[in-house]
Amino acid sequence: MRYALILLLALTGCADDPSTPTPGADAGSTIRDGGVGNCGDSWLLTYTISGNFEITDTTAGMGNAERPLTPGKLILRVDDEGGEPAMGTARIVDFEHGEQFTVTAFGIETTTDVQVHAGPNPCGVAEGERSDDTLTWGRCTANDRRGVDKDSWTPEQAAEGPGCLNNYQTRGNVACEGLFCSTGGLEEGDNPQAENYHQPLGSFVFEAGWSRFTMSREEIPNRSPSRTWFTLAGELTSQELTNTPMCLCGT
Repeated sequence: MRYALILLLALTGCADDPSTPTPGADAGSTIRDGGVGNCGDSWLLTYTISGNFEITDTTAGMGNAERPLTPGKLILRVDDEGGEPAMGTARIVDFEHGEQFTVTAFGIETTTDVQVHAGPNPCGVAEGERSDDTLTWGRCTANDRRGVDKDSWTPEQAAEGPGCLNNYQTRGNVACEGLFCSTGGLEEGDNPQAENYHQPLGSFVFEAGWSRFTMSREEIPNRSPSRTWFTLAGELTSQELTNTPMCLCGT
């Protein structure tokens, strides 16, 4: 995904109701709809998300930079309480945004066109608990290389736990034009980008109920001599009361 570009910049809960027929065996996350549940309804809250991508700790600060994320979408599933979204357990079931921008430095031009996503998965790709205005994600343990130095934390086994944004994927391309693309770890022309790992999240702080949230910067693993971070902000665009998938019944 973004990692080749970064290198260039561096150089530059519910239970079964016995009165209700029990659905068939739960197929869990192996099927798209998670199985038809019999434990009531829950809310899907859809947000438009934006934020920033930041690079720090580059050599002499020459590659430090900040770029806006291309707006995307995040969907939370939360319990129902009296016909309204409830406090307590929340799960991200879908997450996506883009990174589309061009950077020119030292006669080298890179054009990044990458999509980032986790999900969709009706059983959730990250789980946390909301109390008051803060949604705190569950356990997400980064490996012991995070924060050691600017070269240490890569996507291999970056983190693990139910509170991570699990199966976080990047797909796309970084195109490079210029005689010195190789000094940024790039081939001249197309450089396909692909990663798959589990990404830690910072707490979501909400305003006006579930209407909007912000997330302070959280570190992203990368493959360049630098450290990378992202922030998020979300605005609620729709909410829908839907059947709770079988894979979440009893959790």
